Amino acid sequence: MDENEALSMEELADMPGPPDDPEEWERKRREEWEAKVKPYQELRAQINEHDELMAETLYEVTLLELGVEEE
Repeated sequence: MDENEALSMEELADMPGPPDDPEEWERKRREEWEAKVKPYQELRAQINEHDELMAETLYEVTLLELGVEEE
């Protein structure tokens, strides 16, 4: 729809109105946002775990190559 087109009465009726209870509206908005973000947070946690394991492994391999034994 471009700037010059007006909304039809049906389109206006389908649009959400102002929230009756702003606190309830905010709670719902947060829940929706958290549901959208959750898969990415879980993926980030997996990546962080993988990164930690890789760092530990590289550290141990480096010590082995240097001939240093860990206490």
